[in-house]
Amino acid sequence: MAENSEIQSLKDKIVSGKVLSIIMDSNHPRYFEKGKNKSIGVIEFEQLNPPSTTAGTPPTAQPLFPNISNYPLKGENVIIFKFPGRGSQINKSKTDCFYLPPTNIWNTPHVNTLPPTSKVPQTSNKRGKTPDQIAAGSFLPPPSNEKEEAFTNFLGEYVTEKGNIQKLLPYAGDIILEGRFGSSIRLGNTIKNSPPPSKDGDIWKNTWSSFGENNKPITIIRNGQYSSNLSGTKFYIEDVNKDPSSIYLTDNQIVPLNLSYFNPQAYTNPPKSPGGYASSQVIINSNRVIINAKQDSILLSSNSTIGLNSNNSINFSSNKETILSSTDLRLGNKLAKEPILLGDITMEYLNSLFEALITLAKPLTQLQEYVQNDKVIQQPNIPVQQVAKEFVDVVDAIRNNMGNEVKSKNVKST
Repeated sequence: MAENSEIQSLKDKIVSGKVLSIIMDSNHPRYFEKGKNKSIGVIEFEQLNPPSTTAGTPPTAQPLFPNISNYPLKGENVIIFKFPGRGSQINKSKTDCFYLPPTNIWNTPHVNTLPPTSKVPQTSNKRGKTPDQIAAGSFLPPPSNEKEEAFTNFLGEYVTEKGNIQKLLPYAGDIILEGRFGSSIRLGNTIKNSPPPSKDGDIWKNTWSSFGENNKPITIIRNGQYSSNLSGTKFYIEDVNKDPSSIYLTDNQIVPLNLSYFNPQAYTNPPKSPGGYASSQVIINSNRVIINAKQDSILLSSNSTIGLNSNNSINFSSNKETILSSTDLRLGNKLAKEPILLGDITMEYLNSLFEALITLAKPLTQLQEYVQNDKVIQQPNIPVQQVAKEFVDVVDAIRNNMGNEVKSKNVKST
């Protein structure tokens, strides 16, 4: 008898309910009643099992987990517990309702709702949706119906049901976390003997299990599906080249990433491309990748090489110094052998040369010539003086302007 009494007591604390509404912002009519910001995630529900016989204002429940938010949509079913809540400090018999994430009615991460029969549009032309069509992601209402607007808004103000959100294909041992709109985290592993094609023709082989040992761990973070024309009934397998954005953390898997541009001509011993590398690596792939350090530094460190490749240009910019430190710095290509000149030392040598040239040429600006007549006559050698003067002027101008025009103000070398 004690056991049966205990079981009955437990049944009284666990019920199933259908979500009637959920507080997501201050526009909800019970936002202030339920504690303003503390009310976010609180649902109004209709008790299903055992069925509720109480009319009036719907009961409410708050999320059970404090650190994981998986809020349901209107029309989804949840499991509800009765536990001691805030008021139990004053009244020990006081309980509050808490709910678990929505139940997996249609086996999809997107929408698992069942519309109440009072809101299902009735049609005489057989254009209503069957349960199989709903399961296939075809929950949208038939057109030209007076209840269409109410039906469309049934999921809530901010959610539009899509028929192409696919569930990830699970492999043995995987732990998968999926969002409603095509994002996921797979804590997976190498499955070399992955399942053969299904009987309806679906390919179930993944792209990371062609090499390595079974059960080697791999973590895949994926955001977005690579096609909007996929059927929601098909399973989805990540594709590093097609998914909009993804991060792969590997351990002895080969991931066939196609690089936008990779030119090994700058290397003496080029590294393997991602598609040929079989050790652990981290791959980040998207249309654009940004790494930003708000307060301190970005440190790139490698035991082998660091490769920067671009199909267009590589640009460096700094408000202060840009320093390249190397025992063998080559510009142009890896075979470069001509050393660059050191500016200050070169200037010293050139200044010495110019001083010597000016010293040599200045006397020529006063050069005299002698003409044999009845007696020797000394007169200026105009042609030589003219050339010598022009030479001295040119050398002197080069010497005076060379420091400002020849030496770079930004680039220094050792």
